[in-house]
Amino acid sequence: MADRQLDFLEINPQAKPTAAVIWLHGLGVDGHDFEPIVPELQLPDSLPIRFVFPHAPKRSVTINFNMIMPAWFDILDITGPHKVNIDDILESSRQLTDLIQTETRRGLPPDRIILAGPEEVTAEMSRLLPRVVASRLVDRVRMAVTAKGSEVLQMAMPVIDRIGREQERALVNDLVTIAQKSNPTVEKAVLGVNAVMDALNQGRVHRLIYSSGLAMGGYQCAGCEVLLDHCPPDCKCPYCSNQLEETEDLLWFATERVLTMGGRSEEIRDSEARGQLESRGGIGAFLR
Repeated sequence: MADRQLDFLEINPQAKPTAAVIWLHGLGVDGHDFEPIVPELQLPDSLPIRFVFPHAPKRSVTINFNMIMPAWFDILDITGPHKVNIDDILESSRQLTDLIQTETRRGLPPDRIILAGPEEVTAEMSRLLPRVVASRLVDRVRMAVTAKGSEVLQMAMPVIDRIGREQERALVNDLVTIAQKSNPTVEKAVLGVNAVMDALNQGRVHRLIYSSGLAMGGYQCAGCEVLLDHCPPDCKCPYCSNQLEETEDLLWFATERVLTMGGRSEEIRDSEARGQLESRGGIGAFLR
């Protein structure tokens, strides 16, 4: 007989997810138990993570006088090492595997998935996951079943931060690789302030990438609003001949321009990714 698929609550980011957290609840509650944690994480738009909160099936729990309640498995005894119903764990592990495979079909492999929840639940469940799946999960966030919201945040953030750092490194690496391979007639990415401003003035930037702390002065045309990192000898706009106005924060104008064109800007904070980007001018862009 096939296992019944788990019901679950899902919270999606605005952008396409680049990672997922499958968050298991404790005994006697449901997937809504950890739901309030998500807004408290205050994740940036550059770190789009999907949160999946499955609901355990209701079953009789021996240690609670055989009361029917949400539980991943029956707990038979807690006087010593916990004795649990192995058939229940096997069923729940298969259901969890199905959830992980669902995420994989949606484009997130196991190495972009975090398993979170009370230690006694995640330990039992992950122990029986298929080895090929368990070995590739990003990590397991272990917490006490009685953990408060602040404690959950403290334990979850290091893992989520690590995903963010890895994502920034991959993003900058892709940017550099694509920019270096671009054919000048069909550019897909550019590096350096001059090339980025040229692409921005042509309306071609859809994703602006810049190093955290980047200070960048330049010029804006009062007429056509073109942005330049340098001033021609006559300090007039090369597009409409109006006078150029100096600005100490060219980056702010650039990020605003990208937003008005329906694109997005991402600040790179990881030290390794920043170093790679700063060696190429501290700024780059993926083009339309």
